[in-house]
Formats: sequence, C-alpha cells, structure tokens
Amino acid sequence: MKLLIILALLVPSFYNEPLIYIRQEDPKIDGVVSAYTPREEETEVIQADITAYTDIETCGDCIMANGEKAHHGAIACPREIPLYTKVKIDNIIYYCKDRTHKKYNGRFDIFFGYGKNAYKLALNFGKQKKEIIIYGD
Repeated sequence: MKLLIILALLVPSFYNEPLIYIRQEDPKIDGVVSAYTPREEETEVIQADITAYTDIETCGDCIMANGEKAHHGAIACPREIPLYTKVKIDNIIYYCKDRTHKKYNGRFDIFFGYGKNAYKLALNFGKQKKEIIIYGD
C-alpha cells in the first residue's frame, strides 16, 4: 500500500483528544481506505451474534454508513455504537464504519471482501455468538 496522507485533526469536544486520519491507496478495492485512531479504553465486554457480508449478497457498490467504500477491517455495528468505535473480536480489531439493518440491530456484521471467494468465506462463517470488546470513553 502506498501511504498518501497523514493529518492530525481536531475533533468534536466529546472525544477530548485529537484524531489521526490516515488515507491509504488500496489496489484491491480501487479506492482509498481511511483509518482512524480509536479511543483506547475498554468500556464493555458483551456477547453478541456475528455474521459476515460481502458485495455479492448485500451492498452492490458497498458504500458504508460513513461514506467510505467497504474494506477489510470494517464492521457494521448496532446503531447505539458510534461510528469509528474500535471493537475486538477473536483478537482482531475492527472499526464500526457501517450499520446493521434495523431488523438485525444488536448484531455485528464483518465485511469479508469482494467477489465469489469472499462470498464463500462469509457463507462458511455463518452466524456465531462471540465475545466482543468495545472500546470507548
């Protein structure tokens, strides 16, 4: 990946800290990926249903709730969890950049990628109940 931009931004006062914004070119998705520094304090550990999604069954052009094109490391989270919140599932870090459908609120949905192989992996993943660590204030 080719690093394009690193900017330090001031964010709304409810974060009480600067936010680092990193943009990277990702040839796998023909676009730009954004990453944000999360708030690091672990606030909650929950058990929840986890599923997986790809472009094939759900999103077509795959623009997430935050306006970015879907990419690895992104997860659709329940509506009560703020966008850009860091969550950990099975020691893998994800960032809440999308929303689950209202009828699935309470579920977490991991983006598995584009194409038939990603779709097969998502089907094999199925629906699992797992521990989720949510980081926040």
